[in-house]
Amino acid sequence: MSLNSSNLEGPANLLAIVVDIPPHLMLLECGPHHYLNSVLAFANLHLGASVNRKLCIVAATHTTTEFLYPPLYPDDQRVRQKDGRLEQLQCLDECVEKRLKELMLHQHNPVNGQANGCSSAAQPPDSLLSGAMGRALLFLRRHIGSSKAASNTARMLVLKVAGESVGQYLNYINVYLTAQKLGVPVDVCCLMTDCGLLQQGADITGGYYHKLTEVRISCGMWRPQSLLQTLVVLFSLGSWGGGSGKGGRSGGVVALPPPDTVDYRAACFCHRALVNMANVCSNCLSVYCKTVPLCSTCNVFFPIEMPMKRPAKKRR
Repeated sequence: MSLNSSNLEGPANLLAIVVDIPPHLMLLECGPHHYLNSVLAFANLHLGASVNRKLCIVAATHTTTEFLYPPLYPDDQRVRQKDGRLEQLQCLDECVEKRLKELMLHQHNPVNGQANGCSSAAQPPDSLLSGAMGRALLFLRRHIGSSKAASNTARMLVLKVAGESVGQYLNYINVYLTAQKLGVPVDVCCLMTDCGLLQQGADITGGYYHKLTEVRISCGMWRPQSLLQTLVVLFSLGSWGGGSGKGGRSGGVVALPPPDTVDYRAACFCHRALVNMANVCSNCLSVYCKTVPLCSTCNVFFPIEMPMKRPAKKRR
């Protein structure tokens, strides 16, 4: 298959990568190096394909969200050329490495040797992925302007490691509706388990959802063996490439496999669980898996139908 250089360059393509960094990321067989190096190599490929391309990387942990790239301060962009590499790519590597070290030091709590905000006995909390996606949308909105033609060149790629984040259901929906209004497709790549909420976002915004299936498990450790290959084939050649197909499914240089059936179950507001059938508030559309007398969102009382009493028989 021959690739035209114009297919890879195209207009000023904008890409926002949202990286999930949960507390249990150390369960990787080779540590988090394989996961983060694959993301960094994919980012280098995106920037190196054309000088017109722009990139931002946002990391999401269980306590905060931080920009890994571009640099926050102008002094961090002054990088001298080494070993014949492009200054922009070297700046990307050094900036991401520096910000990751600062983020890890901030997350670690020396007291009792435990992670900040997470107990060793308790289940680790979910990553603030919806907040990181919101910050990535702000970066894309700042650069795409108000032109509809320019908005078609912006995309978002979400890398999810942990499972479902049902507690952030409303935040996810707000991000999806905003991305749909801006014309920004949201591509999702899940590494361990499927995430129905992210699958909904990819379908709503016209993006592509994929779950890595080649995961080798040994001694409680897991390793995504084909992460970089998946990112390059599905989310670079399949999504970009000069075309303007809906969500990049028909606009790339390679044909993507058809998407799976989307799980459109909603999350209840009382137990934060995905439900098939539920009660819906007629005022604010809040979802409850059980009958409740009062809506916790808008404080509206629900009329509860009492069983009808049979009239007493008259004595003769």
